[in-house]
Amino acid sequence: MEAFLTNAEHFSVSEIDKQKAWYLLGVLLSIGCPAPPVELAARCTLFCASLDFVHHLCLIPASPLFLTNDLVVTMSSVALSAFKELVSKAFYDFLPRVMLGVFEPRKTRENIVKIQPVALLTCNLNTEGKREKIVRISSSRLQLRSALCNSEMGSKDATVEAAKFPEDCAEKNEIERSKVGFMRIFVEKEDPSAKDEDDLQIRRFLRARDLDIEKASALFLKYLKWRRSFVPNGSISESEIQNHLAQNKLFMQGSDKKGRPIVVVLSARHFPTKGGVDEFKRYVVYSLDRICARMPQGQEKFVGIADLEGWGYSNSDIRGYLGALSILQDYYPERLGKLLLVHVPYLFMKAWKIVYPFIDKNTREKIIFVENKKLISSLVEEINDSQLPEIYGGKLPLVPIQDS
Repeated sequence: MEAFLTNAEHFSVSEIDKQKAWYLLGVLLSIGCPAPPVELAARCTLFCASLDFVHHLCLIPASPLFLTNDLVVTMSSVALSAFKELVSKAFYDFLPRVMLGVFEPRKTRENIVKIQPVALLTCNLNTEGKREKIVRISSSRLQLRSALCNSEMGSKDATVEAAKFPEDCAEKNEIERSKVGFMRIFVEKEDPSAKDEDDLQIRRFLRARDLDIEKASALFLKYLKWRRSFVPNGSISESEIQNHLAQNKLFMQGSDKKGRPIVVVLSARHFPTKGGVDEFKRYVVYSLDRICARMPQGQEKFVGIADLEGWGYSNSDIRGYLGALSILQDYYPERLGKLLLVHVPYLFMKAWKIVYPFIDKNTREKIIFVENKKLISSLVEEINDSQLPEIYGGKLPLVPIQDS
């Protein structure tokens, strides 16, 4: 059978995937009950099955696998129809139709999301028709899961949580929702404290790793471990970072045209302190926590303006820059919307060349160097006059991060 599955000369990729899906159905039958994708992937011995691949096999046309609203894999209508045909031929087509109605949606929380019961499995539907119907119901159920989250959540809170997901790209959002569910199952099994994190947090880690569940899960578990160790009390107190607060170098006020908070950093005010890199890292975490806590509802990102006017060798702090970069990318992914570097001196480019290789692709795409002669026009393109800081010709005074 292994040779049959891997003989790419005779089968297209879709045909190979179908055969692998049928193999996983056999694994599912050996388990004897619906199983989470993690268990199917672990028990698969014929080929390498990742969580993403199991999810993919559940969604291919005419798949014998079906992903339920509880995010477990069971038999699809295609598989049941195949068994029906087999049994019908063996027992003169004596198979009560009622035995096939096993995928009716649960009537749970009808006050939040109402889904009409649909008899998916009828003998009159052709294979493609059945598969399309399964995908529609699966999508609806995954939407329902994001609203329900857990049985303790009140209907009002659940509806708000579901509404946080933008609806501008339905297909992409359905994929993201399903992968959030897959990832939650995995990370909660590895670290029960993951239950305290909401779906939006998990989604940010997924997006940071291009929706790769395994990579995102590894990064997320690393974050949970780091948070317990670096922020054991749940937050950084101002008494731990007095040296950096005294430099008065980071400000937060106003919002850009997309509603994202504006953060201004006056880089020439930063100097390495006697507290070393660890104190600076705590200052970075303190600042990012305050920025995230003050995000308007429906926003997840902020816009940064790094003003390097007057920056010199005494301000250069490569270790500090790398530490801050690591924290932002690994532990606060998808929080930075855009970073505008303004008044950039030639001297800074030497430090930039050292830091640049450590910036991941997603972050690099968000960093923009603004020419001095285009400074005001570039800022006004992003920010309305009423929200622009005074130092750039706007109307808002700078507000220190500790006072924001």
